[in-house]
Amino acid sequence: MEDFGVFVDPENVDPGSWIKIGLPALFTLAAKDVFDWTEEDIYELGRFEAKISFIIKVFLRHFVSKQKILSEAPKYWNRHFDFGELEIVELNEEKGYVIARTKGFAVSPLSCIIHKGYFHGISEYMVRGDMVKVEETKCVHEGDEYNEFIIKWN
Repeated sequence: MEDFGVFVDPENVDPGSWIKIGLPALFTLAAKDVFDWTEEDIYELGRFEAKISFIIKVFLRHFVSKQKILSEAPKYWNRHFDFGELEIVELNEEKGYVIARTKGFAVSPLSCIIHKGYFHGISEYMVRGDMVKVEETKCVHEGDEYNEFIIKWN
């Protein structure tokens, strides 16, 4: 990390404090290089983050319906990030999908992959382990105004 001009002393990091979003993106980029991670590895990192997130575990314990989870999700996004926003565009339970958008989150193309994995991990809790697939249909790194993800199950 020092090669990038960034020094982080792990002994002095306050786990409850906000950190600049560029730092996790830089760590992911470095890990990709050092460990020769593939896009699938980065996707699984995002999926794993959803499974270990204290916020997600608390959130999902209090809300049981998909509608309630999705209506509250933007509020929890704001507790997790101090910028950008999450918008739930559509939920179609009959056809088994939800469309979610992230706006103001153009950190890195790796962030898009992590979000795909993260949404996958959360959706596994939400639909109780049914087959989940996540597709990114719009991407700010490809010229779109926002990132859009279709999360499908069944």
